[in-house]
Amino acid sequence: MDIGVSAYLYVNRGEDYDFPYMEVISNVLWCDEIIVGTDPRFNDGTLQKLEQMAMRHDNIRIVVKEFDLDDVNPHGSIKQVLREECQYPWLMELDADEFVVTDGDKIREILSLM
Repeated sequence: MDIGVSAYLYVNRGEDYDFPYMEVISNVLWCDEIIVGTDPRFNDGTLQKLEQMAMRHDNIRIVVKEFDLDDVNPHGSIKQVLREECQYPWLMELDADEFVVTDGDKIREILSLM
């Protein structure tokens, strides 16, 4: 049984803050889709790097949006927008500095038992 897995994360000023977001995304390329949100108001090169990576990987989709950073919980509301973009039943929420260390095949094997 094939298990559909979506990963999603928000990258805000990844280059300015030196987040390892490119490695984080590379680490979950085994997912069926990877939704990456970013805000175009921050012009530090993050969006351009994400676009280059998405051109090389069909399962990466970038959501470019001016998010409401004045929201009471901007991190939560941004993640909710990205979560709603996901198409598969299993979701993996990541941060721009958070790595998945388990092999994707092992995760799919565990999910198939559920």
